[in-house]
Amino acid sequence: MAEPAVGADLGEPLQRLRSLAPQVALDLDEGARRLGELGVGCNPGITRHMKNTLFDEKIDGTVHLALGNGLPDVGGKNVSQLHWDIVKEMRNEGTRIELDGETVQESGRWVI
Repeated sequence: MAEPAVGADLGEPLQRLRSLAPQVALDLDEGARRLGELGVGCNPGITRHMKNTLFDEKIDGTVHLALGNGLPDVGGKNVSQLHWDIVKEMRNEGTRIELDGETVQESGRWVI
C-alpha cells in the first residue's frame, strides 16, 4: 500500500477505520464477545470521570463491565486477547439495577 501524500486528507479513511475497530476487536477470538468482568462502582470519594478506567470503574453510581478476558486473580475464567473496559453512568434519572426482579439501585443510589 502506498504512503499517502504529505497533506493528504485522511479524514474519511480514518473515520472508516475507527468505525471498524470495535468489530475487529470483537472478532479477535472466541472469548472476545463474552463477559469477562462485571462490577458496580461504590466509591463515593470519586465523583467525576478521570479518563482513567482504574478510577472511573469505581465511581459510586456506575457499573463497569469488560468484554473479553476475565481476571483469574478474582475468579475470571474467560480467556481472550481482548479486555475492553466499559463504564456506564447510572446516576441519571430512570436508570436502575435489578437483581432477581427487585430494584437494588435507582438513579445511582442504593435502595436496599
